[in-house]
Amino acid sequence: MRLLFISFLLLLQGCAANYNNGFTNVEINDDVTRVRFDGKRDNSVEGAYDYMFMKATEIGVDKKHEYFYLYPTLNAVAKNQPHQKPLFGNYGQGFYFFMYVRTSNEEQENAFRVTDAFEKYKGAILKRTRTRIAEKLYGKQEAE
Repeated sequence: MRLLFISFLLLLQGCAANYNNGFTNVEINDDVTRVRFDGKRDNSVEGAYDYMFMKATEIGVDKKHEYFYLYPTLNAVAKNQPHQKPLFGNYGQGFYFFMYVRTSNEEQENAFRVTDAFEKYKGAILKRTRTRIAEKLYGKQEAE
């Protein structure tokens, strides 16, 4: 169990990078992070949607907050008008998801509980953790 926890912490450390596996993160302030995922045509839109929620979950865990909220724009963040889904768009060779993630310890309408989301995505999170650790230890080619 301790190894699992350490692995998860290593995963969170890797999430601090600005660009990671199609994700671009920009921290706006202590509670709000802008997240974008760029997918290629051969990526599954449903899979990318799950990755967006997984990324929001990781941000909530990293900031030690109990809830997270999704917003399509900074204006929606300022007005505290969360949405249930990230924005979706298409471009020439693929698609993107875009959202602002606000974390909080206060539950409001349209809140996602971090612990519930972690339970849903922990298999994928742990798989990513193992891959990252292998890449750090052996290099990208050997980890695959």
